[in-house]
Amino acid sequence: MIFLRASWLTVLLGVVVIVHATETDRSFMDALNGVEKIRKTKPDLFKQQLDELSPMQSQFSVEERCYYDFLRFYAEGYEGNYESTIKNVNALNERCPSPANQLRIKKFLANIQMITGDFKDAIQNLNDAIELTESVDDAYLVSQVLNVASISYRLMHQDSLSIKYADLLINANYSREDVCLGQFNKYRVLMRQGQARQHENEIEQATANCQNSQNIIAALFLQLDWYRYTIDKSSTADTEIAAALDHLLSLESQVADTGFKNIHVYYQALLSRLYFMAGQSDMANVSAKKAIEENNVIGETEQLLMAMEVLVSIHLERGQYQQAYRYLKEKSVVENEIYQRKLATQVAYYRVLHENLAQELEIEQLNQNNELLRLENQLAAETAKRQQLMMLLIASLLLLLGVWAFKIKKRHDYFKEVAEIDHLTQVFTRKAFEEKVRVMLEEAAETNSPVNLAIMDLDHFKNVNDQYGHLVGDWVLKQVVLTCEEVADEDILVARLGGEEFCLVSPSISQLQMMRLMEKMRAAIEAMDSSDSGAIFDITASFGVTTTALSGYRVSMLLTHADLALFEAKNKGRNEVVAYDEIMQDVMAVKA
Repeated sequence: MIFLRASWLTVLLGVVVIVHATETDRSFMDALNGVEKIRKTKPDLFKQQLDELSPMQSQFSVEERCYYDFLRFYAEGYEGNYESTIKNVNALNERCPSPANQLRIKKFLANIQMITGDFKDAIQNLNDAIELTESVDDAYLVSQVLNVASISYRLMHQDSLSIKYADLLINANYSREDVCLGQFNKYRVLMRQGQARQHENEIEQATANCQNSQNIIAALFLQLDWYRYTIDKSSTADTEIAAALDHLLSLESQVADTGFKNIHVYYQALLSRLYFMAGQSDMANVSAKKAIEENNVIGETEQLLMAMEVLVSIHLERGQYQQAYRYLKEKSVVENEIYQRKLATQVAYYRVLHENLAQELEIEQLNQNNELLRLENQLAAETAKRQQLMMLLIASLLLLLGVWAFKIKKRHDYFKEVAEIDHLTQVFTRKAFEEKVRVMLEEAAETNSPVNLAIMDLDHFKNVNDQYGHLVGDWVLKQVVLTCEEVADEDILVARLGGEEFCLVSPSISQLQMMRLMEKMRAAIEAMDSSDSGAIFDITASFGVTTTALSGYRVSMLLTHADLALFEAKNKGRNEVVAYDEIMQDVMAVKA
């Protein structure tokens, strides 16, 4: 949630129009429109002109007063007073029923609620705002809603919907600023999906368009995303890394001038990553710590993770394992917070869909019940033969209600399965994994039984996606899981932690048996034939293994120690199986 979480000011982009309410040849509505359109580009002037309009409130119409109060609450939200802002805007919602004001209010509420984590209400308000666009003849307001919809769905990882609304905003071509915002949303999604190189020319054009539109923040985010998703240490030449670093340094003054904390943190985190890739560990350390320090006022962000990853790598490279472990532990906590937030947005999205379906079914059932009552009243006055017909009709309607109830249950079961099973590999999701392993560990702790945990990470998997496409990458993920399940003849739990990273847990074997099993899996993966995917390439995996005898019966500590072992496997050249106790032996040897 990089963009929307830090500040909702970047959600809406207005046209620069300087208006003074004292001009006699313009109405109050024109003045309010002008004030609204500078709230993003000139926030200080926006507040000043709002204050200038305050003494004239007694002359406002009801519609103008609603509009003015909305802008005043917007200014309150700008200061970060989200709780009081939501309360005031909800009150405004009850006394300002016009479609234009309702659209402004719903859009604004959706935006703030995405920030505060009230995802269910945010999605409902966003849906209401989208429906209201059909009854509002105002291109500026409609463009704002399209932009908020694209951003919100991007944050919920509903990529197809985000791109759909971005394309609507681009094709509508309300203004150059709106085209910039549509391109900004679209290409951030595509870059996150790994399609940066395929759209290089379009991304350059979008960046230039945003710069020409004076939306420097959007232009900077596009440039930072480009380097984040295209520069990789294992596949990028040193000259390209140096060029990227030089260009990033040239953006420093532009980043500082924005005054936007979120982009400051993103810039420092990405700068630390490029410094480290260029072999400048000291500079990387400074930039990473700056990112972490500035991030304190924002919360858990992906930029924070990037900075922590760099610090972990620096300390591991220097042999400073305690510092590396500290940052790795903090990184694990932040990763979990971000994962839970992403999961909450997706659950909220599906919950709203489910509730809308349930409401439709409830309305249908009420209609059927009304029809049933009408038939009962009609048939009550008829003969016994008609009464038999009535019973037949009632039975048919009850059967229909049963079918509807079955459909509701089936849909409920579907959503539950979606939340627990990874749709691609058909293994447990991280959330389901943590719940099941927590129960497993509690039971094992009571009897002091051993539980073994391993983290498996596919080596150079990003190269497969970049060179052969995501369909081939998906084939690899599914085949690796099938291979592991064929090798594992013991009782073993498999889960996908994210991307190309998997976790394997066994409560029924010793650590030695677990190591042997992981070695068999590693060898089986290395022996996989990739030709069925339509391409020929090598597939290998690295494993980090630990056991409750060393790491205790806490899921977080088992994952952290297995992750450290996985780091060591990667440092040894990948395609290795490393146990956590091997690292501890090395650390003890160094201390000795």
